Amino acid sequence: MTAATPVAARELDITSTTPGWSAQVMASNSVPADPAGWGRALGRIDVTQGREKVALDTARRSFRYYLLWITKVPPSGSANVTELKLKR
Repeated sequence: MTAATPVAARELDITSTTPGWSAQVMASNSVPADPAGWGRALGRIDVTQGREKVALDTARRSFRYYLLWITKVPPSGSANVTELKLKR
């Protein structure tokens, strides 16, 4: 997800039609060449229903790029994310 300008997001709202998956959220001000370049996770989530909220530990730092990294797929083998919304 790319913000128009850097934002110190405190929360990520996720809407998904697929329950049973897990993810972590990372952020950066440039797009890293590999996943390790994103640094530590700012938040983690287990998606169990259609709408979930992830609290983000940005320590008031602003970022332009946010990554939702799926760490566990559901039994169906894929997760459908229909909306992501950053909140300050």
